Amino acid sequence: FLATELLVYSEELEVAGRLDCLALVNGKKTLLDWKVANNISKNYYLQLSGYQLCLEAMGWQPEERALVRIPKTNERKVWNADIRKYEMKENNLEVIVPPTDLAFDKEVFKSLRLPYKWFNQFIVK
Repeated sequence: FLATELLVYSEELEVAGRLDCLALVNGKKTLLDWKVANNISKNYYLQLSGYQLCLEAMGWQPEERALVRIPKTNERKVWNADIRKYEMKENNLEVIVPPTDLAFDKEVFKSLRLPYKWFNQFIVK
């Protein structure tokens, strides 16, 4: 472990967060985010890219990123497209490396800041 519960920020993007873990994994600086869930939502890939942008703004460049899914139950429902129904499967710890392009994820994250700021202007007042 290099750091846990690290507060990160980007003044340029006006965003901050607390990432779960920075660690050396197989000799590479890796950004890890724990998720206690039965499934991983694709929007978590964008959350990781936001952390990456913050770390880069702070002068630190992770080489890898991954989500660590910690199961809530012993079994979970998984969709089987072949038979077009859910099946119960064993629910194990899972490490997911986002299959998406990091550069594109970072651009999407940046572009989503504008509508987020627009909506929040009504909450702040």
